[in-house]
Amino acid sequence: MAVHTVPQALSAISSTSAFGDLPLASREALAGISSLRRYRKDAYVFIEGDEAEFLCLLYDGAVRTFRTSLVGAEQTLQLVRPGDLFALTGVLRPRDAYPATAQTVEDSWIGFLRNEALRALAQRSPDVAWALVQVFGERVREQSRQMLDLTSRDASSKIAATLLRLAEREEEGRGGLHFTHRELAQLVGCSRETVTRVLREFREDRCVEQTVDGKLIIHPQRLQSYAG
Repeated sequence: MAVHTVPQALSAISSTSAFGDLPLASREALAGISSLRRYRKDAYVFIEGDEAEFLCLLYDGAVRTFRTSLVGAEQTLQLVRPGDLFALTGVLRPRDAYPATAQTVEDSWIGFLRNEALRALAQRSPDVAWALVQVFGERVREQSRQMLDLTSRDASSKIAATLLRLAEREEEGRGGLHFTHRELAQLVGCSRETVTRVLREFREDRCVEQTVDGKLIIHPQRLQSYAG
């Protein structure tokens, strides 16, 4: 169910790292072209190949984006956390298609900003335009770093580097990281069995701890020895 009230949309906009520091007038303008929707766990937000009509922001919950190969194998591209923007494809290029599928990992609130309206707002507002430039720049840096991690490391090093990168986004892991071994395996490009073995090794070396509800608490200084 969509929620169109400006206060709730404004709260969602203000929660993002991309837009949270904008002047109030700019955030209110963004809220005016956005809507919020509630999704249950395992719901599809959009499907690979759909027309990319919206920029999405995660207000609460968790989402993963993934691509599916011709033989049906899934490759996780991004684990989206509250405050993150995703589905950037159609912002700059009208009528583009989503290159991946987005699915909720848990019950989630997701904000939608229609790309056509967002482009028009960016033309009127330098603050919004500059915020979008920074979003794309950060995404390029993150993808470059992820590609380097995945192509130049062994399994233990890749998993350690990925956990450290995710922990940075979770304020150095204080809130804990929550995902399945399968999701982490898809993200780093190795088997679930390998992830299970490596995480067991990390726990034995006290690089990570696992809480009773399945979250991983990261100890960055200890884990850095594996990441190299």
